Amino acid sequence: MPILSWYECQKCHLRLDSSAFGNNLYVINDDGKRVPCERLGFFQAVARITGFTFWSVPKDRIGYYDYCICTDCLESCKVDLKHDSRICPKCGGDKVFADHELKGKPCPRCKDDTVAEISTGMHFSNM
Repeated sequence: MPILSWYECQKCHLRLDSSAFGNNLYVINDDGKRVPCERLGFFQAVARITGFTFWSVPKDRIGYYDYCICTDCLESCKVDLKHDSRICPKCGGDKVFADHELKGKPCPRCKDDTVAEISTGMHFSNM
């Protein structure tokens, strides 16, 4: 099982929201709206919202958000990297990156250090 991590600048301590901690699954209801599903109980939520089991729900009715940050204005947002455009909801800029994409890159806030992956020491199965 993967180890849970977050991403942070070691100098200015900008901590990026982390996709590793879950709550990033959504399903599309019958009205075409995305409904976020909590990590605990998402099997039941998928069935309640769509009428399908998690394993039989059509692929176009389920998706995953990544936690992202706009490197222009530092706004955090959730983006489905497979289906959404990377446009910041606050400033309209197109420099929106997932937390894991910034690993080893210059910190978007201080620009003096790089973003590092910080392990919690916990495995996904332990949550």
